[in-house]
Amino acid sequence: MLSYGADGRVVLWDLAKSSLPLDYSKNRLAPPEVSFVHIGHVGHVTDASCHSSKAEEWLLSSADTTKGLQVYRPRRDVVPEYRAYEQ
Repeated sequence: MLSYGADGRVVLWDLAKSSLPLDYSKNRLAPPEVSFVHIGHVGHVTDASCHSSKAEEWLLSSADTTKGLQVYRPRRDVVPEYRAYEQ
C-alpha cells in the first residue's frame, strides 16, 4: 500500500508486518510495516502509483503540486520480494 501527503513523502507499507512488535524495525525510526519512504518531492504529493506489470515490478511514480513527476524503484535490500534484479 502507498500513502502520500503534504509533507512531500511517499510511504510504501507492508501490512503483513502490522502485527509485529515495534522493536522489530531494524533502525527503530519507523514502525515495522513501513518498507520504504521516498522523500524527493518539493511540493505536496498529490498522487502516487505502483506499476501494475510484473515486468516493471516495484516501479513507483508520484506527482506533486510543483508539477514534479518522479519515477523510482526501492533498492533491492529494502523490498526483498522484488525479483526483477535476479534476471
